[in-house]
Amino acid sequence: KAGNSDAAEALYNQAAEYWKRAIRLAPNNYIEAQNWLKTSGRSAMDIYF
Repeated sequence: KAGNSDAAEALYNQAAEYWKRAIRLAPNNYIEAQNWLKTSGRSAMDIYF
């Protein structure tokens, strides 16, 4: 199970990078993704809103 946790974490981190790119292109969209990035600690950017 430890291997699966590491793989899952890597995929979540990759998803976070994709969401960050999308949010940079359209900062007023993807509110749910912005919230997920903030609550999961995957983003230190506060320029979304």
